[in-house]
Amino acid sequence: MRALIMRKTSGGRGGEEGSVILSVLVALVGTVAVVGLLSSVGSGLNQVRRDQSRATAFQHSNAGVDAALYRIDTKTLPVVSSTTSTGAYTPAFVGGVFVGYDEVLDVGEIRYELVVRQDPVGQDTVWKVRSTGTEKRSGQRRQAIADIAATRTFENGFFTLNQFIITGTQFRNIPVAYDSSGACRTAVASCELPLPTEGTVGTNDLFEGSNATLVSLMEQWSGFNLYGRTTIQAAEDHCFDGECHTTFGSSPNGLVQGKVRNIPEALTVATPAKPETMSACPNGGNIGAPGVTTTLPPGDYLCQNLNLAGTINISGTSGRVRIWIENQLSAAGGTVVNKQQRPIRMQLLQATPADGQPFDGEICGAEIWGLLYTPGLEIKCNGSNQPSIYGAVVANLHDGAGNHFKFHWDVSTRNALNDGKYHVRNWRECSVSATDC
Repeated sequence: MRALIMRKTSGGRGGEEGSVILSVLVALVGTVAVVGLLSSVGSGLNQVRRDQSRATAFQHSNAGVDAALYRIDTKTLPVVSSTTSTGAYTPAFVGGVFVGYDEVLDVGEIRYELVVRQDPVGQDTVWKVRSTGTEKRSGQRRQAIADIAATRTFENGFFTLNQFIITGTQFRNIPVAYDSSGACRTAVASCELPLPTEGTVGTNDLFEGSNATLVSLMEQWSGFNLYGRTTIQAAEDHCFDGECHTTFGSSPNGLVQGKVRNIPEALTVATPAKPETMSACPNGGNIGAPGVTTTLPPGDYLCQNLNLAGTINISGTSGRVRIWIENQLSAAGGTVVNKQQRPIRMQLLQATPADGQPFDGEICGAEIWGLLYTPGLEIKCNGSNQPSIYGAVVANLHDGAGNHFKFHWDVSTRNALNDGKYHVRNWRECSVSATDC
C-alpha cells in the first residue's frame, strides 16, 4: 500500500514537470511567433518606406521634366549663370552658341538635377531632358529622360495639302537628300546621302504617278505618308491607283522598297509666327530682274505679294532672310535664289489661304535654295520646266508632268521651324547612371 502511494506521488511530480516543460515550450513558440511577426511587420514597413522613398524621388524627377518644359515653352532660357539659396542654373555653350543648360533645385524636401540639351544642337525644335530626383531622407535617386519637342513645320521633306502628282518615269537619283549643315553646301553627287534616305513625301490628299515612278521613289525614300487615312485600304485607294502599298522586293541595287503609311489624322501645318519687328518688303515685293544680280541683307520682311527674278543672293556668310508673304509668290523662269548656300538662310513663309484655295503665282523653271512654307502655292509645271528646289517644301499642290522631279531634300531643315508649342514626348525611366535608354 505504501509502495502504491509512493508511486502515485512520484507520478504527480512527473506530471507537474511535464506541464512546466509544455508551458515553457508554448511560451517559447509564442515568443518566436511574435518575434517573427514583428520582424515581418518591420520588414514590411521598411519596404513601404523604401517604396515611398522611390516614389518621392520619382516625383521629384518628373517635377524636373515639368520645369524644363516650362522654361522651353516660355523661352525662359538665360544665357548667364545664376546661383540662389535654392539652387543653381548654368547655361551650356558649344563654340560660343547656347545649346542648353544644367539646373539644380534644392528647396525643402524637393531636389532635382537637370541636364537639358538641344538634340541635335543648332535647332530649338527638340530638346533632350535628363532629370534626376532625390528623396533626401533616404538618399533614393531616380532618373527620368524625355524629349521636349514642338511640331515640325517640315515633318515631311515635301508635303502637299492637296494632290501630289508626278507623271513620267523619274530619274533614279531624283529626289536626293544631302546635309547642308556640314561641308556639303553644293548638293553635288558626292554629298548625297546613302539610299534609301529617311525622308518622306506626304500629302493630305492623293498620290498619283506611274508604276515606274513609284518604284523609283520607294528605292530612294523611306516611304509615303498619307494623312487622314484610317486604314491601309483607305491609303491604297488614294495612292497610285491602289498600287502604293505593293511590295516590290529588292531593287537592282539591293535596297528593299518601302510601303505607304496610313496616318489617321490629317496633317495641320501652322504658319510660322511672325516676329514683332519686321522690315518693309524690298522694292515693294518686286525683287530682281532678268539678267540682274540682287543682294538682300539678312532680316525679316513682310510682303503683300512677292515676285522674284534674276539672281538673288544674301549678303555675308551668316544671317538669314525670312520673308512673310500675305498673298501670292512667283518666281520667273530662270530665277536663281540663294544658290549653293544653306537653304535655311532663305525662308519664304506664305500665309495660309482663308478659303483653302491657292493664290495666283508660280515658280516653274526657277532654282530655289530655301525653305518653302507655301500652303497657297500650286507647283504645276510641265516637262523640263519643273522648278529645282533645294531644301524643304510645304505646298498647296504638286502636279509635275515629265521626267523632271527636281527636289533635293536638305536633312538639316527638318528641325529648322516649328509651331512653338512644346510637348513632352518619349518619356522613359532610366538608371541613374545612364545618359539614355
